[in-house]
Formats: sequence, structure tokens, C-alpha cells
Amino acid sequence: MTTAFITRGDCRLHDMGTHHSESPSRLRAVEDQLTASGVMNFLRHEEAPLATREQLERVHGPEYITALERAASAAASPPISR
Repeated sequence: MTTAFITRGDCRLHDMGTHHSESPSRLRAVEDQLTASGVMNFLRHEEAPLATREQLERVHGPEYITALERAASAAASPPISR
């Protein structure tokens, strides 16, 4: 069985500030450690797809998603769904 390493380049744009665990530097550190240890060579690399609006609505209310879409559009941020 092969383990997948699923990520997306856009994840590096998700910066919640220096005191939050969700950060581009944490993602780079994980990837660097997987590479340095040689584990990365044994992983199947997959690009994470954007979620559909229907998938997002399984865990978030439609009003919240719409508000995020408006805010992302106003900030010229990457889309949150496809």
C-alpha cells in the first residue's frame, strides 16, 4: 500500500499570522523534513482539488461560504471553491 501526500500550492497562501499553526512555514517544514528523511520518495504525490460548493456546504452554512467568496473576491484571493 502506498501513502499519498496530498497538498496544493494555494495552501502556502493561507497565512493566519505568526502565532497560528496554520502557516506556510509549517507546510514547508513538513515537506522539508519528509524530503530530508527520505520518506518523500516513498509517497504518492497528489494535487488536492478545489472543493465544490456542495462539498463546502456539508460543513459550512451557505451564508458563510457566500461571505467568504465575497471577501476573497474583494481581496483578489484564490477561489475557495470551484
